[in-house]
Amino acid sequence: MAPGVTKVDNGGPLTTHSAGKFQITTAGPYFTSGEIKFSVLRRLFKEETSGEVKASELRRVTSTSETNPIVPDSTQNAQISTENNLSMSQFRGSVKRYYADSISDGDQVHLNHYDGNNGIDWSNGGTGGADGSAANNNLSKNIQKFVHWLNLAYSSDNDGGDGGSVESKNGTGLGKIPAMSLEPAISGGAYGVYNLQLNVSGKIYGAAGRGGYKNQTNNEDTRRGKAGGTALKISHSGSTTVVYVENGARIHGGGGGGEQGKMGEDGERGQCIRKVFTTVSGSCGGGVPSCPTDYTRVSTSTEVCSTSQENCRWIDADDPDEPGHEDGSGKRCDTVEVYRIIAECQANVGEPGPEPIRGVGGKGGDGAGWLDGQYRSNGREGELGTQNILPDCPGDTLPSDRVAAGDGGRGGNGGAPGRAGQFTTSSDRGGSGGAAICGNNFSVEGNKNSKTLKVRYDGSCIGETSENAGSPPGLPGIEIDEEPTYVRFRGTGGVQSILVTAPNGGFANFGIKYEWDDSSRSDGRHLDFFDFQQTIFERKGEKGSMSRRFDNDIGTGEYPIIWGELHPRNQSSSDPGYPKVSKTLMDPRMRDQALKLLDLPRDTNIEEMNVLGLVDNDGDDANGGILIYKDSKVPYPPATIKYKLTSTLENPITNVSGSSDRNDPLFNIPNDFPAPGQSKTYTYSWRPVKYTPIKYFITATGPGGTSKVEFTVV
Repeated sequence: MAPGVTKVDNGGPLTTHSAGKFQITTAGPYFTSGEIKFSVLRRLFKEETSGEVKASELRRVTSTSETNPIVPDSTQNAQISTENNLSMSQFRGSVKRYYADSISDGDQVHLNHYDGNNGIDWSNGGTGGADGSAANNNLSKNIQKFVHWLNLAYSSDNDGGDGGSVESKNGTGLGKIPAMSLEPAISGGAYGVYNLQLNVSGKIYGAAGRGGYKNQTNNEDTRRGKAGGTALKISHSGSTTVVYVENGARIHGGGGGGEQGKMGEDGERGQCIRKVFTTVSGSCGGGVPSCPTDYTRVSTSTEVCSTSQENCRWIDADDPDEPGHEDGSGKRCDTVEVYRIIAECQANVGEPGPEPIRGVGGKGGDGAGWLDGQYRSNGREGELGTQNILPDCPGDTLPSDRVAAGDGGRGGNGGAPGRAGQFTTSSDRGGSGGAAICGNNFSVEGNKNSKTLKVRYDGSCIGETSENAGSPPGLPGIEIDEEPTYVRFRGTGGVQSILVTAPNGGFANFGIKYEWDDSSRSDGRHLDFFDFQQTIFERKGEKGSMSRRFDNDIGTGEYPIIWGELHPRNQSSSDPGYPKVSKTLMDPRMRDQALKLLDLPRDTNIEEMNVLGLVDNDGDDANGGILIYKDSKVPYPPATIKYKLTSTLENPITNVSGSSDRNDPLFNIPNDFPAPGQSKTYTYSWRPVKYTPIKYFITATGPGGTSKVEFTVV
């Protein structure tokens, strides 16, 4: 068959009619009236203007092996004899060949016999004619048929095929309805197709494969990407159907969908530490009672439990200081009240923290295809994984040993036309691409290149497979090697306690030093004592010093301080039982005076949350200084975080930043990261702001998405 689509009339009529998406042109019908001459038969059927023509040459040829019969077999030529009884009158209404040109776009166009809406009416009969029958139509006969597709054919079957929907767990999406097909079987026919050539100058786009996605927490099952659909499928038992690809044609299989991103890694619930209180009573007239094991004394009170006789003496009857006893001498005593000491004790008790919720993997990208009315030339990128937030401990409880669940991974990209979508968990979980042309009994000729055909046209209905598409770049590598250890006074609501941050269920080793210089003059006293963890730091004498270390026994939490007889100038207005933060802890001048008293280097520019100064009634010099120290009896050092960054060749880190839920301005992680293909460990130190607790975040960004780690300072 000739490759072109030029309509040949040979001097005879060309008759047209429209049906469905095609205008059909018939070379004929011939001899509807008038004389029939051999010379005209030669010109119309033998397609020669001179020379001999034999009657035997004008018999109707029914053999389907003939590619260009002189007198073809067709429903309109059925009266023309195939034997020796040929007569001229049999050529009334005869035809030579057909042409069909597309006139409108279409969804899932088929080239089978015309059914009143879809297909091609080769007989001018419509659904009522012979060609509207699966049993008797011109597709199954040897008359030449040329189809010219000039428009857009697409398939909206994006969710079709084997489990082709977004949420289908294991469906592949294979078997989507093609954008165009020549498959008699789908129209109820079992016939072969003979002598048909399809010329394509328009566009034929297979259905898109959906990217996988299901919003499900704490579930490892991702949703796989679904296969893209075939653009053109030809499948019949007849002769080879020629597909001629013209310049500008586009026959593109659908792109496969990307697999849903990996679900986030499991976290650890850890504990939420809550305060538990109990009271214990001492014996009547006894000392301070001991708190139960694991409890700390936070306050004391007294109550009268009996009376006793004190200050007993012998008196004379005439003693003027003992009126009413003139009747004689004897022993006299004072009656006094006897007290019992009641201690309030506190324990930090752990209870399971809220379950950390794993991040949901991001949606896989949809593949290229006719999707939602718009052709996607490239697959859409998958969405970032759901950012996981570690649930807060309830009430005023503090977190301990908790690990946030991981973020969901980035979804795989959807495939370009005919290409597979990316996988994220295993190599067979991305959707395969659809073929440009598949089936059997076809050949492809003309402009065969990477623009016109995407990507496969060797018979298979599957284009590129997921293994060849690969996986998307992984998230940047970031992990905490060592969480901060930090000890400080509580800086809100009065200095009520010491806050301890210890890494991963360990202990924070530190010491407390108390230095005083308080004269014996009547200027008052800055305080009498303070009690921390049942260690009493008592002012004795005018000048003195006391230190105590707390090693291997204090973990993350808040630990109260009991203050005894604070001078009013040091007291918080809201709660006189505690030192005033702005006066004793946060005032640079007072901190300078306290450092002087403690014989330490003085620095008024640093907000030291572990140096406290107290005054008496004489001036603003520090009469008492309290220091939280680590090793060398200097203020407890800044908090230090140690973290590791990994920048891979496939997904190099492009940005690193630090943040906190309290917008700590001092937490400025440097935007420094290793070169592609390398890892590096970084150490960063800072002094957290006074608020508590504070969540800190370190974020690393690369082409594949964002990774984030978090930790808490209390």
